[in-house]
Amino acid sequence: PNLDHSDTIIEIKTLIRGYVKQARVDVDSNWSDRNYRSLNENISDLKEMEKYFKAYPDIYSSSWNSGIVQTVEEEIESLGQRACSYLGSHHTAKENRDNF
Repeated sequence: PNLDHSDTIIEIKTLIRGYVKQARVDVDSNWSDRNYRSLNENISDLKEMEKYFKAYPDIYSSSWNSGIVQTVEEEIESLGQRACSYLGSHHTAKENRDNF
């Protein structure tokens, strides 16, 4: 029997597109919840997806990824700098321990 490969391609693209959309929802949710560990995993997943799917704009839009990743990385950098400033001295660390 003849195999209609175009139907198979459409099904595969639909499955992958669904996974990409779910990853983006997870990023938004974890960003809103300030769940940084899961967010880091989500961003790693998106970077891997970008590596393999950026040639397929109907599946993966790189512009979305670069925007959210940049925003998240800037916030993480800001949090790290603030945390370091809290640890400037023992006295400063004690004053700011509730901010952790």
